[in-house]
Formats: sequence, structure tokens, C-alpha cells
Amino acid sequence: MRFNLNKIKSSIFYFFVYILIAAAAFSIENYVEEYEKAKLMYESNEYEKSNFILEKILYSFKDYKSANILYLKSKYKNNHREYFYNNYNKVFDYDDKYKLELYHFCIENKEIHIAINIYDSIKYKNDIEDDFMKYLYDYGIKSMIVDKYFYYSMLDIIEKDKREAERIYFEAIQDLKKGNRYLAQTKIITAIDIFSENFLYHLKLGQIYADDKNYYLAEKKFLDALELQKAKIVYYNLFKLYAETNNDIRMYEVSKEILDLKEVKRKLREIYIQNQENRINVRIVKFTDDSVYLNRRGIENVNIGDSFYLVRDSENIVDIVTGEKLATMYENVAKLRVIKKHDKIVIFKIIEKYNDLSVNSEYVLKEEKLYKF
Repeated sequence: MRFNLNKIKSSIFYFFVYILIAAAAFSIENYVEEYEKAKLMYESNEYEKSNFILEKILYSFKDYKSANILYLKSKYKNNHREYFYNNYNKVFDYDDKYKLELYHFCIENKEIHIAINIYDSIKYKNDIEDDFMKYLYDYGIKSMIVDKYFYYSMLDIIEKDKREAERIYFEAIQDLKKGNRYLAQTKIITAIDIFSENFLYHLKLGQIYADDKNYYLAEKKFLDALELQKAKIVYYNLFKLYAETNNDIRMYEVSKEILDLKEVKRKLREIYIQNQENRINVRIVKFTDDSVYLNRRGIENVNIGDSFYLVRDSENIVDIVTGEKLATMYENVAKLRVIKKHDKIVIFKIIEKYNDLSVNSEYVLKEEKLYKF
């Protein structure tokens, strides 16, 4: 019997191709089955179990789009928000149906800025445009509706809101001049509720809070204003707030944006001179995992239980016109507390450690100042 070698080779080749196709089909079928299990776990709020199954799927089949979308949602629901924020943009390469799924998820969970980014990436959005614009309006992001998306059918109502908010705000300013602070505060809050995108409303409300020593709310409103408008007057109010509340590090950071203001330079010089007079330079004799040993020279008057920050200079703030040094910024290395005093050594317990310690570096010992908020 004679065999056709080419036919045999061809048969063997197709046999292996069939095996590979069958194996792939079996594998995909398994992935789909596992995905359905993960989906069931997700819908039952069993997010840990859902994540575990999805991680196994994606380890072998990383391009499984439905699994990737479900994994993002499951990680978010399981409080792994950072993963979601860092990886949601992979959906930009997917088809619209996957983008829409994640878009609706963001809407449901009030992740407005991510929803905007996904909406912008959707190719065909006619079916969701009206609802999206209403969502932006309800969320208070009104200017974007006209300025970015040119959705002019809402222009009249947005302009009406602007005018009403302005009217109430100017009433509030008159109330302030008459000394009616609480009434003015209430009206400004109302103006913000109507039209939240005017940075002056947030700034003025922050100033009222700051005058009342409500520093936490003052900072929040100043930061809200800054997000809307990087205006010098906002930076200056933040600078004053941080200076008044002993928040030196934030004060220095903000000051770099407004070094041309005379009042800022004056305040920085004042603090710099005071810091130089009170500066305690120290060197570490030795340190352990939980203790630092400092030479007693210059710190003879510390008492058991006193708290300090061990810091090091990091950056000079300089007058951009004259070159004058206005301040020296610093970074915290460790928070310390005095636990023992000897003739030549003071021992500190390390309460918190922020950076590595070294016996060769120069440090400054700063008395702990409590923030006022």
C-alpha cells in the first residue's frame, strides 16, 4: 500500500488546528461561565468573591472587556477607589456599549468628573445627551453645558439662574455692610445653591467663616474658589488663613503664587526673622527604631513630655526682583517627644517618622505648634 505523504501531513496539520480551535472555544466558554459567576457575586454585593474570580479570568484573558468593566465596578464597590480612578481610562479604547455601562455606573455613584470624561469619549451619544445635560445642570455644572457642549436649549434657564444668584449676592453684600452677618451668610449660601460657578461667592463666604474663626469651612470655601479661578485674591486669603493657624508648610506653598504682593513679602520676612531667632540647630548623636539621641547643647531647657518636630531645610523662597531670601521652607523628618535628659544627651521618643534619619545631616528642632483647625 502506498501512502500520500502530503495528504498525511495535511491531515495532521488540520487535526492540530481543530484541536487548538476546540481548546480555545472550550477556554472561552469557561471564561464566560466564570464571568457569569463573578457577575452573580457582584449583584449579590459579594465584591471580594467577584474580584477573586475576575482576577483569575483577567490573568489569562486580559482583553476580556466585559470582565474588565465588571472588575472596575467591583473594585470601586469594594472601596478600592484608587484602582478605579487610575484605570477607568482603559475604557476609552472600548466600543460605546462598554463606555456606556461605565458611564451609567459613574452617574449612579456621583463620580461626575469621570462621567464627563467617559461621555466625551463616547462616539454616538444622541440617546444620552439630554439626560446628561440635565445631570450637569442638577449637579451645578451649568456653564459647561453652553461653553463646552453648545447645548443652547438650556441657555435661557442658565442665564436666569446667573442673574438671580447675582441679585441675592449683592443683597448679601449690603447686609454685610449693615452688620447683618448671619443674614448675609445665608444669602450667599443661597446664591451658591442657585449658581455655584462664580468664585467670588465662595471667596466671600470663606472670608465670613475666617472672620468667625471657623477655619475648616473657610479653607474649604477658599479651595472651592481656587478650583474655579486661580485668582491672586484667593491665594492671598489662603495665605492669611494658613499664617493665622500656624500651618507653615501650606502657607509657604501658597506664598509662591503671590510673591509680588507687598503684604505677603512683609509677612514672610517677619516670620523668617522670628524663625531665625528661635532656630535650634541639632545633630543626631545616634538613633534606634524608636528613639533619637541629640546633643543637649542648645536644648537645655526642654522638659520631659515636650513635643517637637525634627525638620530639615528644603527650599528657599526668594524675592524674584531683588533676590532677597524671604523664607526657608522645610520638610518634617520626625515628630519627637522628650523622654529622658542626661548631662550631655537628651533622648526623644519617635512618635511619627516621615523620612529617613542620618547622623551626618543637619536638622532643626521646631517646637510643635498646634493647628487651629
